Amino acid sequence: MALPLPVDFFECAPLTAKQRDAILNFGQAACNDTVQNALQLQKSRVVSVVTNKKTNRIARIHKGHDAIDYTLPAVCARTLIQASLAEIADFFFLDSKLKLASYALIVGQTILDRHCLYTLKQPPTGRPAMHYLGVAWMAIECPAGMLNRDFCIIEVYDRPVNSACHDTIEILDPATRRLRRGWVRALHSVDIPACPSLRSSHGLSGHVFLETGTPGVLEYFSVMIPQGHGKLPKSVVSKIAKNQVARLLNLEEFLSMQRFAARLGSLDLVDVRHFQGKDQVSACPICSRKFGWFVAKKHCRQCGQVICRACGRNWKMPINDRPVKLRICQRCFCPSEPQKALDDDYKPKLIFTAEAFETHRSVHDAILDSLRRFDESTELTLDESSTGDDSTCCESPQLQQVPRFSAASALDRPSSFGSYLYTDVALDAKLA
Repeated sequence: MALPLPVDFFECAPLTAKQRDAILNFGQAACNDTVQNALQLQKSRVVSVVTNKKTNRIARIHKGHDAIDYTLPAVCARTLIQASLAEIADFFFLDSKLKLASYALIVGQTILDRHCLYTLKQPPTGRPAMHYLGVAWMAIECPAGMLNRDFCIIEVYDRPVNSACHDTIEILDPATRRLRRGWVRALHSVDIPACPSLRSSHGLSGHVFLETGTPGVLEYFSVMIPQGHGKLPKSVVSKIAKNQVARLLNLEEFLSMQRFAARLGSLDLVDVRHFQGKDQVSACPICSRKFGWFVAKKHCRQCGQVICRACGRNWKMPINDRPVKLRICQRCFCPSEPQKALDDDYKPKLIFTAEAFETHRSVHDAILDSLRRFDESTELTLDESSTGDDSTCCESPQLQQVPRFSAASALDRPSSFGSYLYTDVALDAKLA
């Protein structure tokens, strides 16, 4: 069947009160299960550690079993991210073609087509999409050698703590004995009469963000309960799931680029005449490696300090409507401590295109110019079909050991979430 599907392809009869309650209960259960898996899997073994060389952030991937159905395998990646809950909610609220393309690039899941079948909770106009619950059909592009898949899923965004709508989950930090605020996005397969029976099942996946003691820094969990179908070996399914959750490090890099590009107009770059002298420095101030034949000296274009090549990257930034290369050190691009607390009411704006995120592509400039012509003000409602840019595909962060001289990460300490309170929601809600 050719994609995209016609707008009127699905015949969605009005939901009865019983069906609506069942979907709401099922969605809340999916949120609860996602949070429970994120925290429970931290007790499982670490199978790999991934690092993002551009932000110097690391993540640990745990492999275990679903907390609800122990027969199902589960993987979870955990890291820290500089962001506000409003920024995160806005990124995952896919209400424009440009945001769909960005989502495909960062999360590594190209959405070929998407139809919203039912919307049960809609975010207020002009406010961050903190709360949303709907049922959608979507078709996604799969890796080479696999057929593309389509699913009927329930999609839920909610604040699991201090929520005005569903306050059924309370997460207790045993170190401080205080509840921690957070936000969860859960996806779970669901069968409804409006959508034909599908062979594929999405299973359960989601993203959990919890506030930390540092304002502007969140603890980020990416959870996936893969369910293989057909003749695909379990080892392949497990590897795909592990690579998928490893992409969580891409999100902070993307958001950092957005913020840096937004600051360009008011950013004072150090004059080259005031750069730090290369003869004054014998070691990199970030990683402490000594300069020599194999460790070259470079200058950060913002602060003017001498750094090594590994601690600074060339970024293509839009200056005077042209992409210009700027070498920026990790401290300026993604500071270890946020410069200020990010307000939940902050409304982020996608001012830097998704393709500009991937500077290594030879066709980068052409893609950047074409996407710049996108009319960003043309918003798509969730009831309209949307087609992502299937030419954008981001590789997973390479699985490797943490660099010897990498900056110390808070992830070297175990998560303080050894205990939490969990309110059960019935999982046997069935649609009539």
